[in-house]
Amino acid sequence: MSERGHPALRVLRGVALTLAGFALPAGGMWLGHHTGMWGLGVTMCVLGGVFLIAGPVLHAANREARAKAGVALLALGMPLLLLSCGMLKDELAFGDLTRYGTTAVCPVVGAKAIGDEADATGATTYDYTLACPGGEIELIDDALTAPGTTKEVRYDPAGRTSAVMTGWDYYHHTQKLPVMPWVLAGLVAATALSWALAIVSARPRRQSGPGPVTRPGPP
Repeated sequence: MSERGHPALRVLRGVALTLAGFALPAGGMWLGHHTGMWGLGVTMCVLGGVFLIAGPVLHAANREARAKAGVALLALGMPLLLLSCGMLKDELAFGDLTRYGTTAVCPVVGAKAIGDEADATGATTYDYTLACPGGEIELIDDALTAPGTTKEVRYDPAGRTSAVMTGWDYYHHTQKLPVMPWVLAGLVAATALSWALAIVSARPRRQSGPGPVTRPGPP
């Protein structure tokens, strides 16, 4: 038995932390979407990453194993985890637009530029206020439209998610959703690699080399 506890207990603890590492980000994005508490949702996503790393690291029996497992997840798993959180947020939002949303042509009643400079694409982003059926809504778009004209948008009258432009803008986001299973598969693979490194590195090494030297006794 190693100094870090019984092997079976280390495995159970590591598996529990790994499962929490997947569950917390999903719960955080769901909570942020349905309550608007995105700060808490992001915190849960980051905390899930900590738990995901802690699983194989606490299972490893020596310093070398812990280092390899931690580096594998930091380099491969964390970017995929954060990407999956963002894509899950989009999927929840645009899922609501698909189920509950409606399309309307709404007059522009206000517009203001966001930021003082154009973004990397050379386009300035604008925050519009639109007078849609049921009340005013906000829309973020990079196309300049003067007040008094109209925009065709897809929006949720209950305000559960942000409005989007119909056509290319809306379908651009929905086209990203089929990529999400591949991102999750990559995250699972990175987690499995980290566990494999922790387990393989924790195995005792066989000692190699010549045996003990015996000195001849007195004549």
